Amino acid sequence: MKKDNTNKENLSARKLRSRGKAGRTSPLYFIAEGVRSVFLHSFMSFAAVIIVVACLLIGGCFALVVINVDAMVDELEQENELIAYVDDSYTETESRSLSSVINLIDNVASCTFVTKEEALQKFIASHEDPGLFAGTDASALRDRYHIVLEDITLMAETKAQLEATEGIAKVSAYIELAQGFATVRNVLRIVSYVIAGILLVISVFIISNTVKLATFNRREEIAIMKTVGATNSFIRWPFVIQGMILGFTSAFAAFFLQWAVYNFVQRAVMRTDYLGIISVIPFERCASFMIVVDLVVGFLVGVCGSSLAISKYLKK
Repeated sequence: MKKDNTNKENLSARKLRSRGKAGRTSPLYFIAEGVRSVFLHSFMSFAAVIIVVACLLIGGCFALVVINVDAMVDELEQENELIAYVDDSYTETESRSLSSVINLIDNVASCTFVTKEEALQKFIASHEDPGLFAGTDASALRDRYHIVLEDITLMAETKAQLEATEGIAKVSAYIELAQGFATVRNVLRIVSYVIAGILLVISVFIISNTVKLATFNRREEIAIMKTVGATNSFIRWPFVIQGMILGFTSAFAAFFLQWAVYNFVQRAVMRTDYLGIISVIPFERCASFMIVVDLVVGFLVGVCGSSLAISKYLKK
């Protein structure tokens, strides 16, 4: 046992001397020690990467669902218009002049004027048998404005402002539908934040346990290094590098798996969506966002997990 401790002391002393030769900060030494720790506990490292990849994959796939739902809601918002009907007593010229007033109303993104004749033509064209409406007089209809909103959640307030505008007789709006869209989006965002937080904690815990195993096996060496004058940062950095390697490896693996799964799902949706009501964003449009998120999460998980694992032994 005494000989064993002597060997560890000699090893610790050699490490300190190597640091002295390489300078106060020895990046290559830290990297080499971090890589050595990864392969020294290869099974635990592999298990940690697999579990963190699973966490990132679940979180990433859910984030992609939220991104697509957001895009669909935004698309529906653009199509979900208010229709403001002009008073019958107004001439076409007077009706057109209302556009300047409508555009000044808060939350109005754009407005398009539609005459009685244009409204009748669109109505007839929307039916399979236009002959049924032959001879229909356009005077039975009203001039109108199709109004696109900036924020669909403020539809009720905008409707009230339009109804209070002189010259506007009636406003048609699907407020319940708009509120439903907004509710779905808000719920999905909250759920995504909760899931992301849970998965982040799980990932930190897994990385922390992996690094703890490395520190436990080297606890005597760490104690000796502290005894012979090693600083906390000198001891800590190899373990932080180990955690970062595991975190970044997990991030890259999760990203490419997300890409493959996403493309598979996208092709499946396109084959089965005969009505064309579901639109899926190409992965390339959100690839840069996903890789940045995966790398940031991988870095944070690795650093936090390693720091938590080693802090116990540095306090002694």
